[in-house]
Amino acid sequence: MKAKFFYPFVLLLIVSACSDPQAKARKSIEAYLQTKLNDPKSYEFVSIDSLKPITRADSLLGAQLDEELAVMNSFDYDKEKHRLNVLYDYSIPAAEYENMGKKLADVQARDSAVKVKYTKLITPETKTVTTGYHVKMKFRSKNGMGALTLGEYNFTLDNNFAVLNASSTKD
Repeated sequence: MKAKFFYPFVLLLIVSACSDPQAKARKSIEAYLQTKLNDPKSYEFVSIDSLKPITRADSLLGAQLDEELAVMNSFDYDKEKHRLNVLYDYSIPAAEYENMGKKLADVQARDSAVKVKYTKLITPETKTVTTGYHVKMKFRSKNGMGALTLGEYNFTLDNNFAVLNASSTKD
């Protein structure tokens, strides 16, 4: 009778442990470390900090788009058109003036398209979408000389907890 209740409880415990993001991160990092350590058998877990989510706004793409948008918003097309007219008054060849005007119009059209794409891609709602995680983990393992050393690394994980980057905190 006890076995009847014991096995479903154990199964539930295993399933709930696997769905914990912290546990998934640790498991993924440990698998990554097994391929990178000099002596994978010497690996000893020490500690792992809590996961810090990376949002789309924090990601490199979001930062690049924010920077591009700031540059585009600071560009004064009317001022550039005025400069072209001043240059025209100083008798630039007409073909060169028209070519410069076309380039300015092309830049303005491209910037408008990027702004539209940006506003669709990065909205207040999507800025909070989690794209990955940062976590710091400490572990012991043997180095190339066979000495047990403490490793302290920052890991960047994607949404599926695959390791994207690992960097030592001591560097």
